[in-house]
Amino acid sequence: ETNDFVVGGEDGCLYTGNIHGSKAGVTGSYRDHFGPITSLHYNPSSSTSQETDLLLSCSMDFSIKLWSLKNCEGPLHTFDVASDYIYDAKWCPNKSAVFASCDGAGELSVWDINSDLEKPVESVVTERGCAYSSLRWTPDGKNIMVGDSQGYVDLYRVAGENLSAENVNVLHFLGEEE
Repeated sequence: ETNDFVVGGEDGCLYTGNIHGSKAGVTGSYRDHFGPITSLHYNPSSSTSQETDLLLSCSMDFSIKLWSLKNCEGPLHTFDVASDYIYDAKWCPNKSAVFASCDGAGELSVWDINSDLEKPVESVVTERGCAYSSLRWTPDGKNIMVGDSQGYVDLYRVAGENLSAENVNVLHFLGEEE
């Protein structure tokens, strides 16, 4: 059972704390975002490896931050190439250096921190001209589902070593399938 937690605030701070014990409650805060934090996600390999505890945070300040909370004096890196609010960022479940992000401009980006820290390895923009607000990887890491502000879910295939995104299917949950 875990005792530690991390939450993101509307004030742009990450708050760390303990659920129970003599130090129950908030034990630390880190301010590096300049807008509300919209999503946090620990790297799935963090739970199986003693050497990493990588955390992604994203915000309405148009940035994604990479953190190591074991040795935290600030983010390890800031990804700030977005042109709109970043609503979600999630690590790939089976590639420890790969994550995806989505933003208010309707852009889905796939990042590989082993290959490039300055720009995503692949990006696609929805043709509907609306925000992408949430994303989920399939458990095998081969597909990404992205929800938008109009109620649609796009499914992208992440293929091969180039991690190229390919739109395979579009579903609409508010009515009939198009």
